[in-house]
Amino acid sequence: LELQDDADFLLPDSSKKKLFPSSLTKQVCAFAGFAGAVLAVVAVIRTSRDISGTTRSSSGGDAGLSPPSNLQLSAASPEEAFGFRGVEREDDAGPSSIWGDVEGPYPTNSWYLNLVSHRASFQPDDTTRAYTVPYIIDTAPADDMAGIRVHWPVVKASDSNVQMVNDFKNGVSLGTADAHVDAAYRVDEDEDMSHLGVSLKWGGKSKKAMVTHIVRGMPYATMRYYGGALPAFHSYNAPDSVPLIDGKTELDCEGGSEVVEKEIQLHFRNSDFTWSLFFSKPVKVSCKVI
Repeated sequence: LELQDDADFLLPDSSKKKLFPSSLTKQVCAFAGFAGAVLAVVAVIRTSRDISGTTRSSSGGDAGLSPPSNLQLSAASPEEAFGFRGVEREDDAGPSSIWGDVEGPYPTNSWYLNLVSHRASFQPDDTTRAYTVPYIIDTAPADDMAGIRVHWPVVKASDSNVQMVNDFKNGVSLGTADAHVDAAYRVDEDEDMSHLGVSLKWGGKSKKAMVTHIVRGMPYATMRYYGGALPAFHSYNAPDSVPLIDGKTELDCEGGSEVVEKEIQLHFRNSDFTWSLFFSKPVKVSCKVI
C-alpha cells in the first residue's frame, strides 16, 4: 500500500482507539478487495516495534503503537520503521536495471512505467511505450540507432470504446547511430524524480552521450547530446517533397548536405504527416533515402 507523498497520515498515540484515521481506513478497505495481504498488514500493526527498537503491545482497542509524531507513512519503510518482516523479491519482480544509480522509492505506478520495465532494459519494442499526450513514445528506434521513437496517434472508435492507435511505420526515430554511445539507456540520476515525467540517458555525460525528457503533455520530443555524439533522425517513409531548411533552402536527399540555422521541415508520403526539426545552434546536416 503506497500513499501519496503529500498526504500526512500519522499513526495515533495510545490514547486513541482507532489505528488509522477514517480517510486512511477507507483507502485500506478499497485495496482489501484486491489483495488479502493488506488485511494481514492491518492486523499485525497492533503489536510491533517502533523506530527506537522498543516493543509495544496492545490489549484491546485502547492502546497501540506510538511512533514518532512526525512519521509520514507515505515515506516510511514498514521493515525499518516498525520491524516488520521484509520480502526479498526475485530479480524479475524488483526494479529493472534501467533505474541504475537512482535511489528509491520508485514511482512504480506511474504512467511511464513501460519505459523503465524489465523488457525495456533488454529488448525495447513497440510495447515499451508511454502515451505522453499527444505523442506516443517508445524506446525502439530504427535499426542501428539508439534513442526514442515518436508517434502521432489517430483515434479509433467504436460503439463501446475509443482508442489512440498508431502505425509504427509512420513514426520517426530521434537519437544517434554513433557506435560510441551506449545502446542501453538508464534513468538520469541528475534529474529529480517526478510523477509528470522521467529523464532517460544513453551513456555517461563525461563521454559521448545523450539525454531525453519524457514529460506528460510535451509539445516537442527533445534530445540533448554530449561529447560530440552525432544526432540522427530516421523515418520509415520517404519524403513526399524536398526537405526545406530554414524556410528557403532545399536539402538534396541523394547524399547532399547543407547548414541549418534553426529548422528543417519534412513532409512524408505514406503518413501525410509533416514533422519539424529544431536545432539549438547551426549544424551541418545530410539526407539520404535508402
